[in-house]
Amino acid sequence: MRFHAALPFALATAAAICATAVFATAPARASDPAEESLKSLYRIALSAEVCEFALPTREANAVGKAMNQIIATLSLDEDKAEAFYLKVEAEMQAEGWDKLCAKNGQWAQTYRQLISSYAKK
Repeated sequence: MRFHAALPFALATAAAICATAVFATAPARASDPAEESLKSLYRIALSAEVCEFALPTREANAVGKAMNQIIATLSLDEDKAEAFYLKVEAEMQAEGWDKLCAKNGQWAQTYRQLISSYAKK
């Protein structure tokens, strides 16, 4: 995964956990629910990094663990996981970081709901 130096400690922990388990082989189909879940997890990671949205350590660890599980389920090797991450990043950039990073915007609300669900795991 390609994370920047400004990454909060909690997200760095999730990234490290994720980076340790991305060694399999075949890509998934676009309509795969697991792929959609991985996309959501990558959006969380990118939002914590770029938008500086809060991602407490416990939730970061749960997000990292979920990433690892889905990557294994999808049989993504490291290159394919990275390519998918970059695709999600490009999609978010196309949506517009100003819009996505708006503290009271629709994505921020969705982000908080997703993070709340990981607080329970």
